[in-house]
Amino acid sequence: MISEILGALTKYYRKRFCHVNIFPLDDWAEEQLLDIYMPPNIQLMAKEKGVFKKTGVQILKFKNIFLSDTKPNQHIFIQGEAGYGKSTFLAKLIIDWCTITSEQPAETTLPIDDKTTRLSSNTQMRYTNVFDDLSSLEDNVFDDLPSLEDNVFDVLSPLKDVVFDDLSFLEDNVFDDLSSLEDNVFDDLSSLKDFKYVFHVTLRESVNQFEIEKMINTQIVDSIYSSEEDREKAYRLLNEIMKRERCLVLLDGLDEWTGTGDHHNLPTLADVHSLCVLLITTRPWKMTQAKILDSQICKLLQLDGVNNVFEVSRKILGCMKEFKGSQDLDQKQSEFESYVWNFDLLKHLYSPMMLCLIVYSWTKGTELKGSKCEIYSLLLESLFKKANTETSAFQEPPYRCFTGTQYIQPNIEQMNRLSKAAFYLLFSDTQEKSLVFSITELKKFNLGLLDQENFALKSGILSATRDASALRSSSSFSFIHKSIQEFLAACHIACNTNLIDDVISGYLNHHEGAYMDISQVFIFLCGLNMSAANKLSCMMDEHDVGCVQARIYGLQYVVLAGYREAVANQQKDIVLKLSAYELTFDNDIRNLHITWTNLYNDIRDLHSIWTNNKSNVLSMRFDIPDKQSSPTICPSVSYVQFNLSSCIKLNYLVLNGNGILLSGNYT
Repeated sequence: MISEILGALTKYYRKRFCHVNIFPLDDWAEEQLLDIYMPPNIQLMAKEKGVFKKTGVQILKFKNIFLSDTKPNQHIFIQGEAGYGKSTFLAKLIIDWCTITSEQPAETTLPIDDKTTRLSSNTQMRYTNVFDDLSSLEDNVFDDLPSLEDNVFDVLSPLKDVVFDDLSFLEDNVFDDLSSLEDNVFDDLSSLKDFKYVFHVTLRESVNQFEIEKMINTQIVDSIYSSEEDREKAYRLLNEIMKRERCLVLLDGLDEWTGTGDHHNLPTLADVHSLCVLLITTRPWKMTQAKILDSQICKLLQLDGVNNVFEVSRKILGCMKEFKGSQDLDQKQSEFESYVWNFDLLKHLYSPMMLCLIVYSWTKGTELKGSKCEIYSLLLESLFKKANTETSAFQEPPYRCFTGTQYIQPNIEQMNRLSKAAFYLLFSDTQEKSLVFSITELKKFNLGLLDQENFALKSGILSATRDASALRSSSSFSFIHKSIQEFLAACHIACNTNLIDDVISGYLNHHEGAYMDISQVFIFLCGLNMSAANKLSCMMDEHDVGCVQARIYGLQYVVLAGYREAVANQQKDIVLKLSAYELTFDNDIRNLHITWTNLYNDIRDLHSIWTNNKSNVLSMRFDIPDKQSSPTICPSVSYVQFNLSSCIKLNYLVLNGNGILLSGNYT
């Protein structure tokens, strides 16, 4: 049965992962994974002064993931924001493993019963020395917005001029030669040979389990085999395989897993399965909220989307029938690149999900201006069109991002029900039901009969998955992407601001660290309802200040993103609360122009936030280089000025660099 289960496993994987939906709203969207795939930007992270940070060294080979020098890693984490390609990277790894596995015979004999005990495979890892590189926190997610409050930052205008005067410099230096590099990235398939088996687990489908073996049984074995007899045999065989063979277990979506509520902060392997290697993907906030110990992290990687975004956009355009000809494709690609630069959309393209959406919408004649709310409104517009082709515009749109939409208004009642469901499920006290839920939970929200004609299912906003292990035929439901659920939840909050006190406050009190979990909801809310976002920021800041790891400054980047979303949606009275500030210069010589661009944007926007929080500031840590630090990049910047005389609660202050000047009366 050993060769049978290996063959069945690779067949199961090829069927499940060989195609990818580059845009789930049209028939042309599904393509061969290998035709559309582009290597991601993965970097290693290292701990510095108690906090994981990146150094800019990229991971380009599988062996660099699974080894530190010559020592195998047992627990590897890949963190990245929603839609940045974590799941797609695992899918490509699986396809590569299937490819290399099909080229070698299955030599192992394992006991399916007590009579068979022979084992004849070499399960030791065979690798050459590799460097153990380092990595960093996300810098590219929060890029620039149009300049604000120029009078406040006159002293920085020379920097602005240098940074923004020549975008072609950025384009030429960042994207040159990446096409040649990508051919060699993660091409060492031989590094996967030592894993006799690879098991892929979607954690959102096993929220009530913590034993990895049971997760594999439920998700994989039960999908491959139908009879109870075959399943029982496979269960026993799986146990022996995991005991005796070096296996790779891929756990996708730790941030969507709640566990059993006891002491298990991670899915666990039995002690007898010590040969197995775990590769776990998650959003960054979960690494802190789950209280994962340093001893549980052999290697931490940061995935920041794709490297060559324009090469990906070209592949997406090439999938469309009207651009199959090379001459038409070249012209269309050039037009798209001009569109991206003109509307400052580059920061959104590193997320493959956003890239696909923006390319598709542009080909249909819709031009976006850089707001996340606008992008997700477009996604709703496209989804609603699939279920109901009736059109009607809002006379007075409830949100600016709904301006010009045609398919949301005729379906506004359906949207309101879905938004209510998205909110109450996301903020459920029983977290295992927040992302994957049963028909019983959905019936509470009057979504109608959940059949093939149901609006939510027909539009694709909700997806249904059959529970293969259930004794009776049943289905579980989820939103097509967690970020869609978060946007809809934010819409419900924007229309029902009392929920911040009535529901969210209690939720944050009951779930430690949850204030970071709701960061995307907060960012969307900044674009929808500024008053509600200001109020929620106060709650989030209060929990951040009370956090023992508050000086990680994670909330700062959430508030920065929220501030920029508010500006993009032309919100007034932006008074977001933030008590802890940090600004350091990441001297990454590979992307020095981008680094200075981000530094200027962060200085400008943090100052705007800080101006409204002087009396609340508790902590400041700034490391701003002077003009001698990088004379070729920013020769004319001399200093940044802060008046701290009103910061009456300040209890932690670190200022480094000659580029900082204090003003005000401190006597």
